[in-house]
Amino acid sequence: MPGWTDLLLRKLLSGLIWTVVVQPEALVAHDLYTNLRDPAGRNCCTDEDCRPANYTLVPGGAVFHPTGHEDVFVPTHRIVFAIVPGDPVPQAHWCGRPKTQDNFVPPRPDDPDPRYMTFCAFIPPGQF
Repeated sequence: MPGWTDLLLRKLLSGLIWTVVVQPEALVAHDLYTNLRDPAGRNCCTDEDCRPANYTLVPGGAVFHPTGHEDVFVPTHRIVFAIVPGDPVPQAHWCGRPKTQDNFVPPRPDDPDPRYMTFCAFIPPGQF
């Protein structure tokens, strides 16, 4: 019969496996986004608005596929083609939030997606 230290170790190991395998986005520390700015100099992130995201290039921009959200179209002129400083694995990132009555941020005139406000979008050079 395993002792309490064996049980504790198994529990910790299973939690680590859950984080690495099932929730890889949790490995990117949110403070990675603290000093990010869009091309106009505005903050990209407030609280939990940024996350790694897969993307698909389409005419006129890219469709980002952020975990936990629907696909979001971002026009080319709103995409920063650069690596997010401090990102351990250069990847695309999307910073934004759903447009809701409870979560209102003034819309930007160049934000074409009626469901989401995009604050920033990054694609590393050479990945487009």
